[in-house]
Amino acid sequence: MALLESITTGSTQQTRDEVRNILARRIDEADFDASVYDTNTDDEQYLTIEVAESDESTARKLLSSRGAVRIDLYYEDSNGAYTNKTGLTGEDFSGVGSATQDDHSGPQIPVTVESSAAEAFQQQLVDTGVAQSGGSQCTYDSDPKNTDPCMLLVEDDTVRNSFGMAPTLAVLSVLFVRKTPGAGFEPASQP
Repeated sequence: MALLESITTGSTQQTRDEVRNILARRIDEADFDASVYDTNTDDEQYLTIEVAESDESTARKLLSSRGAVRIDLYYEDSNGAYTNKTGLTGEDFSGVGSATQDDHSGPQIPVTVESSAAEAFQQQLVDTGVAQSGGSQCTYDSDPKNTDPCMLLVEDDTVRNSFGMAPTLAVLSVLFVRKTPGAGFEPASQP
C-alpha cells in the first residue's frame, strides 16, 4: 500500500517542458502563427496553444498527427513509369537521433535500421537503382518525371524531402549486397 501512496497523478515539469518543446517545434516547422505556454488553474497545470482563428484547423491537424515516417524508393520501372516502393517504415528503425543542421549538407537526422530490415533495404536500393555506380542525382522536387532513382522521406503520406545517393555510399551498397550464408556480407564483383 505504501507504494501506491507515493504515486502522484499528473505530469512532471520535465515532461511538460518536453511536450512544450515538441509542440513549439512542430508549430515552427509548419510556419504558422501560434504560441505554446503554461497555464495554471486551481492547482492544475496545462499547456495552452494559442493560434490565429484562420489556422485553427491546420493546428489541430498538425498537433494530432502521429508523425508516421517512412522511406520510399522512387524509380522508373521496367515499363518506363515512375513508381514508389516502401523501403523502410517506423518499425524498421531501432533508433532515431536528434535533427541537426549542417551548413554544407543541410538538415540531418541520424537513424539506426534494425538488422532484420537492413539487408532487404540494401537489396532494394540496388534493385531500384538508387544505389548505382556513380551514385544517383535526385531531382524529384523540381522534375519528378525526369530523375535518377530517389529515396523519399514521407511523413503522414506527404513527401517531405527527397535524396539521391552519394557515389561512395552507392558503391558500398552495390559491393556488399551479396550475402554469404553464415558469414555475413561478402564483397560482390566490381560493377
